[in-house]
Amino acid sequence: MRSPRWIVLVALAVLLVMPGCALVNLLVDYPTPTPPPQRALRPTFTPTATREAPVEAVVQAPEATPAPPAEQPQEPPAEQTDQQATPVEQPTEPPAEPTATPTPFLVVANGVANARSGPGTDYEQIGELPQGAQLALIARNEAGDWWQACCMGDQPVWVFGDLVTLQGSVDGIAVAANVPPPPSPTPSPTPQPEVVVTNPRVNVRSLPSTDAPVLGQVLNGARLQIVGRDETGDWWQVCCFEGSAVWIADEVVRTEGPLELVALSPDLPTATPVPPTATPEAAAAATTPEPTAEPGDLSFSETSETFPFNQDYFRVAAKVVNAAGTPLDGYYLRILNETTGQQWISDPSEDVWQVTAPNAAFADYREANATFDTRGKAPLAASAYAVWLVDGRGHQLSPVVRLAQNDDEFQWLYVVFTSQ
Repeated sequence: MRSPRWIVLVALAVLLVMPGCALVNLLVDYPTPTPPPQRALRPTFTPTATREAPVEAVVQAPEATPAPPAEQPQEPPAEQTDQQATPVEQPTEPPAEPTATPTPFLVVANGVANARSGPGTDYEQIGELPQGAQLALIARNEAGDWWQACCMGDQPVWVFGDLVTLQGSVDGIAVAANVPPPPSPTPSPTPQPEVVVTNPRVNVRSLPSTDAPVLGQVLNGARLQIVGRDETGDWWQVCCFEGSAVWIADEVVRTEGPLELVALSPDLPTATPVPPTATPEAAAAATTPEPTAEPGDLSFSETSETFPFNQDYFRVAAKVVNAAGTPLDGYYLRILNETTGQQWISDPSEDVWQVTAPNAAFADYREANATFDTRGKAPLAASAYAVWLVDGRGHQLSPVVRLAQNDDEFQWLYVVFTSQ
């Protein structure tokens, strides 16, 4: 029987001749190696072969499990590669936009400018633009003095060029097309002459006289339309008080409107005729008397003129003066209707002036100090009248002045008698 010592020595000798790595492999049981993951290669390179597992020495050791075959490298998806990533699209700067031409506009220069529906003051006013308001220009009129701009309440408007300043280039502003014609102007009503009461309370009367009955009172500020006047212009017939025309004194009112349209009222009181009145039989033979002046009587020259009249009665006003133009009192007008033979005599002339119209704006405004009319006594139509100056004894002192009435156009007579 062999000695155990010998066996040990043999084993030690075997160990001494074996390579160090084989000895380690015999003593340690290694697991089957797993190939490490391979780095993805660039598509243009050929993948490198996988490193082989080391050869193990077979020295009475358990048989090692063969390593699995190495997987062929697969090209990873594009999103998984780290060597060739999908190219990232770099942001590109947008192309520079062309510089826009500034829109020209208008600015209201001073005060307030009217905005209208068309290029002219005849067009409707839409509103007002305050100073500093800005509107973009759209078009212009052909003359270039009105501008169409946007907008006022979503509506284009027109503004007069003198009221605005323009900002920006207006060379490209075209003439507006299809501009409607201006609306036909509404005819203005004819103004009517009026009186405005200027005293706290004013009487209105039935006739142009302070002796006439008072019909009532009107208050300060009341307006009444003038429908007539008296011969001197001291009284106005107005409408209406309680539905009727009444008279009001000129000194307590202010007049407005075209007074030249106001005619003598047909409602003036009738003067009492001076008897005797010619009888019908005498009328047929009536003739103009011959002058009856006696030595020492003054003689008078005459000049006359006529004015349009809208009443059907004869009216005469006379200016009786000396050579210096001073009014003379105490003389009378003798009036003869040569058609009917009727005769009248006026009140005596005065040494103060009356006037034949309210003011100098009237074409028939004249100074007079003797007047007469045939209102209520004889018509003007189809009649011929003669007038001359007499003194208190009835002596004729002037030439005869005649008025043959044309029925188509009534007139009244004005005469200046000047002493010689």
